[in-house]
Amino acid sequence: MDSDDYVTDEGKRKQNPSGATESLGKSLKIRKMPDRRQSSEDKLEKIMEMILELKQDVREDLRSIREEQQLYRTEIKQLKEENEKLKKENTELKQEICQINESIEIIDRDRRRNNVVVQGLTMHK
Repeated sequence: MDSDDYVTDEGKRKQNPSGATESLGKSLKIRKMPDRRQSSEDKLEKIMEMILELKQDVREDLRSIREEQQLYRTEIKQLKEENEKLKKENTELKQEICQINESIEIIDRDRRRNNVVVQGLTMHK
């Protein structure tokens, strides 16, 4: 039987000759549902595969980020140590400069004290 036999021009269903409504449309819907389920399951499987791939990518990215972080930590640690050494050296140099300045002042005072200039006297040879 063709389903067109029971459809009118207006798109309404006719009753079949025995007086019952046509159930052929319902059976077609039931037959199509497993296909839809299968396609939705296929879609879900594809989505799960994509999620797993993304998860793996994220893990690899995290691993590389952690490795880079570790390298940066060691570099920062070395830079901090170098900075501390330079600060200590800078402090020592400042102290040395202060000591040298004090020595220069003492030497200048002694020179002035020993360098007496007498005015008004002539020097004879």
